[in-house]
Amino acid sequence: MIRLMNLTFEFISELAQKVGSELLNFYKLEGISATLKEDNTTLTEADLEADRIITSAIKSEFPDDLIISEESSLTIDSDSKSVWIIDPLDGTTNFSLGFPYWGVSIARVTDGFPEYAAAYF
Repeated sequence: MIRLMNLTFEFISELAQKVGSELLNFYKLEGISATLKEDNTTLTEADLEADRIITSAIKSEFPDDLIISEESSLTIDSDSKSVWIIDPLDGTTNFSLGFPYWGVSIARVTDGFPEYAAAYF
């Protein structure tokens, strides 16, 4: 059990750092293009790429878990015990305007209780 806990902790920590590094590559580009979602929040290509990286990694390592992402419209209607809650680019407006206050948020909730979380800013 402890080995599984350590592997999951390593997985979530490394994933948040990896995505943070990828986002930094986008951030260094000039002229980040942003659009508005239906709820009038900001969306960039970096949001979508970060979401793709995170969800792909989670699906690969934890195929039976559900994923709720700010970039998806999933509703929970499953008996899955574990749910990942992600904000692939927390602070998109800051990011798109060139303000250095943004990051990655990833959490795993099991049986309704937080089990693991990582925030990389």
